[in-house]
Amino acid sequence: MKQFIHICMAVFIIGACCIFIKRYMSGDTEYREVISDEGEKVDLDFTVCEEGRLPAELVEIINEKKASPFKLTFTTREYMYIVVGYGAQQRGGCAVTVNALYRTSQAVYIDTNLIGSEGETIKIDGITYPYVAVKCENQNLPVVYE
Repeated sequence: MKQFIHICMAVFIIGACCIFIKRYMSGDTEYREVISDEGEKVDLDFTVCEEGRLPAELVEIINEKKASPFKLTFTTREYMYIVVGYGAQQRGGCAVTVNALYRTSQAVYIDTNLIGSEGETIKIDGITYPYVAVKCENQNLPVVYE
């Protein structure tokens, strides 16, 4: 009987862990909000990098993904590059702003926004692919995109 109870408890614990991992990995906002409330928020120093200041491998990845909206993190031993792209835009005058970049004990959080000439179409030759790439010290934490 004791062994049966131990086995039931082990199955319950493993099941609970699997549910948590599945929800966390799927980007469930309920879990993301819980994580964002834990620990002190520390603003991070960062640099917005132009394409010429990014690692060549990262530029290749951006060029492969830029046609559609994307979010990615690229790390080196020293630095973390966080990139948010807004996909193909048929209007010019667009820019991406970084509203916040901070960390808690659980994750790094970035909040960006696409701004531009809403309602007006600026004549451009072709399509633009607005994105922002920020560089900060490697935090060895997962990134949450807000």
